[in-house]
Amino acid sequence: MAAINKPELLAPAGNLECVAAAVRNGADAVYLGAKAFSARAFAENFDGDALKAAARLCHLYGAKVYLTLNTLLLENELDQAVETIRQACQAPVDGILVQDLATWELVRRCAPAMPIHASTQMSVHSLEGVRQLEEMGFTRAVLARELSLEEIAAIRQGCSIELEVFVQGALCMSVSGQCYLSAMVGGRSANRGSCAGSCRLPFTSTGDKTAHDLSLKDNCWANYYQALWDMGVDSLKIEGRMKRPEYVAAACQSYRALSLGKDPQLDRLRRVFSRSGFTEGYPSGRRDGSMFGIREKEDVTAADQELLRSLAQSYQKEVPFLPLDLTLTVQPDTPCQLTACCAGQKPVTVTGEPPQIAKTRPLTEEEAAASLTKLGGTVFLPGTITCNIAPGLMLPKSALNALRRQATEQLTEQVSYRPEIPFAPAHLHSIPRPEAQKQTSWGRFSRWEQLPRNWEQRLDLAILPMEQLLDLSEQNLSSKLAGEAPRMLFGAEEEKFAQQLDMLKEKGITKLLVHGLAQLRLGREKGFTLLGSPFLNITNLVALEQYRQLGVKQAILSPEVTAASLSRWAGEHTGWLCYGKLPLMVFRACPIRAKQGCKACSGHSALTDRTGRKFEVACHKKQYQELLNCVPLWLADKQTDFRTLEHPVFWFTTESRENCAEILDAYSHRQKPAGDFTRGLYYRGLNAKRERRE
Repeated sequence: MAAINKPELLAPAGNLECVAAAVRNGADAVYLGAKAFSARAFAENFDGDALKAAARLCHLYGAKVYLTLNTLLLENELDQAVETIRQACQAPVDGILVQDLATWELVRRCAPAMPIHASTQMSVHSLEGVRQLEEMGFTRAVLARELSLEEIAAIRQGCSIELEVFVQGALCMSVSGQCYLSAMVGGRSANRGSCAGSCRLPFTSTGDKTAHDLSLKDNCWANYYQALWDMGVDSLKIEGRMKRPEYVAAACQSYRALSLGKDPQLDRLRRVFSRSGFTEGYPSGRRDGSMFGIREKEDVTAADQELLRSLAQSYQKEVPFLPLDLTLTVQPDTPCQLTACCAGQKPVTVTGEPPQIAKTRPLTEEEAAASLTKLGGTVFLPGTITCNIAPGLMLPKSALNALRRQATEQLTEQVSYRPEIPFAPAHLHSIPRPEAQKQTSWGRFSRWEQLPRNWEQRLDLAILPMEQLLDLSEQNLSSKLAGEAPRMLFGAEEEKFAQQLDMLKEKGITKLLVHGLAQLRLGREKGFTLLGSPFLNITNLVALEQYRQLGVKQAILSPEVTAASLSRWAGEHTGWLCYGKLPLMVFRACPIRAKQGCKACSGHSALTDRTGRKFEVACHKKQYQELLNCVPLWLADKQTDFRTLEHPVFWFTTESRENCAEILDAYSHRQKPAGDFTRGLYYRGLNAKRERRE
């Protein structure tokens, strides 16, 4: 377990002004994005000289800076990612956050000395997932926002890796890294940094067209600050790389006050930005209707100009905090000399012009000290001033000021300097174009009752939730069956899952579909043949190879990659989604329960968007819920475009047995779709035109 020290206060920065707002208001570290591969593509972000300037400013204040390369990489972006890692090493930054295992591997290859943090986009929400990250050499895990205080404490007790927790700011409705709503409905991928915030639009479960049933209030853990400190959480993170610097300043002031045992002035923070106030539903475990809210007119107008001006004044000038000792030596016929000393730094000595013989007023120690203590605009505070001035000499104030400026500038450079991190470019191998594969069909079902009667003749593999398989009698078991791990594992559910794996193995089921690192680790330890879910978000060959090394034998690739791209690199042992009402979100704060309570739901409900489209909500034993797309994916007539992949995968969710049979028949006859359908992103791809969202 990590030592119980004061947790790091980690602040967001979308531009250099926000960096200043953070470090000049007490942040211990700042996280920011590069121009490419940042989960907040619409922030100003940093590259090259701007990244160096940000790192210099952070290091001047003794703060660390972390670069977020936490989006999925496409196959043709790997070289650009290597270049971004090179810039990070030159800046240098103090760590890189990643989502994609390809980025993880590239950082390891190019800069093995660079600390790597697992972004919240990796959807790690349990102890086994964190332990897997620890085994892989990650230095820090950013935990999913959906965890309760009790669940975080259990993770902290069971691992030694650094843990980072979001304590303030916007809450995504979906678990990070598991949202496809913006991508599927508008071509702007949350996994690629260009989320359009589709969940903030009107959705209703009751018919109220003004409802925003997928919009959560902003997170606030202020009341749990001391508990996080006591349990040994290493870093407390403020969300907001899209927010203005006044917000960064206010949030840093509030949480710095908490660390000092002072009033955090949360009402002032709320006035700067909130959505109908704040929520502490996740840390408390009370995930009810009080968590939901939108940004009202009153929220927008709450921050008056006086408040914003006072916050801006807190970061517009350097904040002095380093005591500076100065020794001035003025002797006849000798260049004057000033030595500056700061704790932890090598002394700096500068020289100037020789003094003159005083004709009227010789230079006094008091006059010299008065000039030398004018340290405004620097990070230095006047310390001990020693003046060794021979009698009868004169030195202009301009010369004294020049000495002071030279000394403080050199010492500033020294304080802010960090050596570059060694970098060696990765040599990526060229990819031979994959050949056509003999295709074997997989079907994923929610319930045993969905399987057509002759399913073994139609499918090479049927995947069902583990609980469904455990309920089967021995005569129903087939070598063509595989278990599906739960999409999410929270708290005690993980221990239950491990026990169920043993029971499944006893029944002779040897294949397991896994959705995340926790399920992967436990399944591998139990000896299962692992199948990778599309929600592992594999979008390139490097990531695919890393999952194979972790034990995944066959993988369903991300539905956010185009068919044309897949045909260039995806080959044997890979699959693609060919049919299904795809899950667009997975969430823990259920909007149906929030509005109507669980008694009004049989496990399947629906939300209606502003255009009248219905999105089904599937509940998984009240542990988590999935939002399904309003229309099914259909690719039965496009099979030849996926001939280099091995496994067409049918993702059945709410269909009846008869529907499943009809769909399998239509696929075998390569039929065109009837009724409403989508091709997903396989043909239209993601929207490359990124427009700033207000």
